Amino acid sequence: MAASLTSRGVTVRRLPPEEWATIADWEPFASGGLPAVDQWRIIVAEDAGVIVGFCCVFAAAHWEPWSIAPSHRRNPAVARGLIRAGRDLLQELGIEAAFAVVSDAAPEQQAIVERLGFMAAPGKLFTVAVEDLEDL
Repeated sequence: MAASLTSRGVTVRRLPPEEWATIADWEPFASGGLPAVDQWRIIVAEDAGVIVGFCCVFAAAHWEPWSIAPSHRRNPAVARGLIRAGRDLLQELGIEAAFAVVSDAAPEQQAIVERLGFMAAPGKLFTVAVEDLEDL
């Protein structure tokens, strides 16, 4: 575990799993429960020992791209086979959730993933190359 950082009376550190209960009443944990210890890391900011903020880094699985040839889009064996094999692989890897990013310019592919059980997420997806992260 990396050392804590202290600046202007605020300490920033990785929160060890045995202390995760200290943020159990912060959202999204209050309504969704604490995350999987093997897939998440939690960083907290503390002022005088009181947690005043946190951020998380977690393993997330992209399950994409999805595409089925037009000639086979009405063949349920194709979609069933893909979803069962993909689900089995995710379970084998211990991954509890997956997501797919499908362009608004590809409504036919959006329809495919929706038929497979994916739901559109609220909000807007943002990405960054780690080396391009800016300090405030």
